[in-house]
Order: sequence, then structure tokens, then C-alpha cells
Amino acid sequence: MIGWLNPDQFEDLDYTVHVLFDDFCDADNPLPWLGQCLRSEEEVALVASLGAAYGAVQDLVGAA
Repeated sequence: MIGWLNPDQFEDLDYTVHVLFDDFCDADNPLPWLGQCLRSEEEVALVASLGAAYGAVQDLVGAA
């Protein structure tokens, strides 16, 4: 996967998902992170959309 912070560097998808769901905030429930890691309601909505899309892909492939 092309790096999301540095496009010249490859990153592991597991690492990126870990950052979004465990380290940075909870993409499944980002609202409590408003004012901490997320700066606006727009960012909350974007992260929530990302969490929903990732969850849909997990369900589609049968991953937990």
C-alpha cells in the first residue's frame, strides 16, 4: 500500500488500520474524539464514513 503520510514509502495496511482504529481515534465511533484528535465535525463525519466503509469491506470478505 502506498504510504498515506509519505507517498514515496510503502506502508502495511494493518499498520494504517491500527492507527485509525486504535491509536488516533475510533473510526467506528469518532464523535468522542472531537476536540482531541479530530478538529471539526467534518473530520468526524469523514472518519465515520471511512469506518463504515472499512467495516463493510470486512463483512464482505468475512474478516473480523
